[in-house]
Amino acid sequence: MPLKDLEEPQFGTNIVEFPFTAKRQKLDSSKSVCTSDPEVYDSEIAPLLAESRSSAIPIYGVSDCRRQEGHDEYERIVWFKKPSPFWLLPPFFIFSLSSGVTIVPHVNLFVSLVCRSHFIQKSAGNLNTAYLDTYDNHMCQTPEIQSTAIKFSLLMTITAGMFGALMSPKLGAWSDRHGRRKPLIINCLGATITELLIIIIATYPMYFDYRWLIIAAFIEGITGSFTAGFAITRAYATDCTVPTKRAVALGYFHASLFSGIALGPLLSAFLVRQTQTIISASYAAAGIRTAYILFVLFAVPESLVEKRQMEAREQHLLRAKFAELKNEESSWWKDALKNINFLSSLRVLYPKGPGSSNALRTNLILLSAIDTILYGVTLCVITVTIYYLGYRFQWNTFDLSIFTFSINVCRVSALILILPTLNYLIHTRHSNHQRSLIGQSSQPDSGCTTSDLWIIRCSILIEAIGFVVYAITKNSSLFVAAGIVGSLGGMAAPTVQSALTRHVSSDQVGKLLGSAGLLHGLAKILFPLLLNLAYAETVAKLPQAVFYVLICCNGTAILLSLKIKTNVHVPIISDATKECSMLLPRSNIPEANNPRRSRSSTLL
Repeated sequence: MPLKDLEEPQFGTNIVEFPFTAKRQKLDSSKSVCTSDPEVYDSEIAPLLAESRSSAIPIYGVSDCRRQEGHDEYERIVWFKKPSPFWLLPPFFIFSLSSGVTIVPHVNLFVSLVCRSHFIQKSAGNLNTAYLDTYDNHMCQTPEIQSTAIKFSLLMTITAGMFGALMSPKLGAWSDRHGRRKPLIINCLGATITELLIIIIATYPMYFDYRWLIIAAFIEGITGSFTAGFAITRAYATDCTVPTKRAVALGYFHASLFSGIALGPLLSAFLVRQTQTIISASYAAAGIRTAYILFVLFAVPESLVEKRQMEAREQHLLRAKFAELKNEESSWWKDALKNINFLSSLRVLYPKGPGSSNALRTNLILLSAIDTILYGVTLCVITVTIYYLGYRFQWNTFDLSIFTFSINVCRVSALILILPTLNYLIHTRHSNHQRSLIGQSSQPDSGCTTSDLWIIRCSILIEAIGFVVYAITKNSSLFVAAGIVGSLGGMAAPTVQSALTRHVSSDQVGKLLGSAGLLHGLAKILFPLLLNLAYAETVAKLPQAVFYVLICCNGTAILLSLKIKTNVHVPIISDATKECSMLLPRSNIPEANNPRRSRSSTLL
């Protein structure tokens, strides 16, 4: 087949002899070309304007098709089958609780297992003196055992994070084509199996060396780890939330996350004290995750209706077929490399083709970078703060637990009280006011808005101010006050993620958030290494230096936000308009006549 025959269809051309070509039909001028009707229009003389401006072929990202995409199908569904973020909020809270329950017990369990192995080697296999099944074994508090346990814990974190980073974008893209519930169940099933393996290894340490725990980390990683689960959960909320309320919905899920992490250690402390064994926390986590799987399987409705899943699968097959035709002479090993190239998942952050622009690509990259920085800072700040408070103010475990709980409660309050209030005052009331004046919405859902940017910048700045006080104060009360004020910075992350989802179409949300999960997985590896190394190297002379590193991270995020442009539109539009645009003259599409465009750009 000549190479020119493999050229991908551009706007203004028909797809000839291709299995996914739509049937040619007449255009009904009484219908908007921007409609969810399954008819495909094939008239080159069809009017671009219908009865109103809103029914025209839309400028990318600002049409009513984009705002209502996928939501009209929900109107015909009975209430108990209608998807909503509130269906997933309770199970996500208990899923977060299961993660919080195991934070401290897992650390103590790893120390105990390493301690047992250490004394077995020293006592030539005498099990009676080698191991005590207790959560407070002072025999294990030696530098050698602590060092080995920390290194092994870091190895498990890197293993789970590395494979989770590889699988997160895959699961995210797969969820676009097959729904959100299936990958959520797979993800939690992997976490449950991981916990069961930990229980088995901890219960029978005479048969299983602690190094077998690396298998548990591997299983957690290949099922996406918590990173993929959180990304797909946010994709579920995005599917069934209008863009103007998306930041609030994502804020609720962040609030559930921090609530679970805050309450989890308290629950685990109660369980361990009552049972006098650290394995009880793992039993509780496994039971909670099993309940989560059952609830999602039998109660939570799917957020992607079958029609949208089929459309996403057809688009995926279309891209795959074009790639196969253009690379039919490529060798098998090149195809294998393409499949395992995890960086290819980041192409969603650099879209090409009609409607895309440098501003759009810049926004996606900058917002993703900011989101990754915020995730890394949030992931590590509590750990290094606990180390610092124990060293600087000699706080005990009870004091540290109360401080951590208080900070998380304040963060949750900001997410469920302050952020929704700001959204109502800025978005809802302003939109209603504009509608009353000119009869239509002010289109607050096209890209990143000015109010989004101000919320992001102010939140990051407030958190940075808290870090400054952390670094300079020598008063514990002032330190606590700074932590409470700095917790308001938690509003930045859901706002950034909401703005990200408004830069792509609905069939790309899972892929986008999966790519964000990939970046989160990398941050889960790099940020602990950076901050823990910074603290370890400076604790003797300048222990507060780690907070200066955190200040630099937040400062970098603020500087990146200064380059974000507002109201940059989405390049991908409704399905009917996509197919119509293939049949329109090329002169009607601004980018169609750009000779510098790549022939493969329409696939990305």
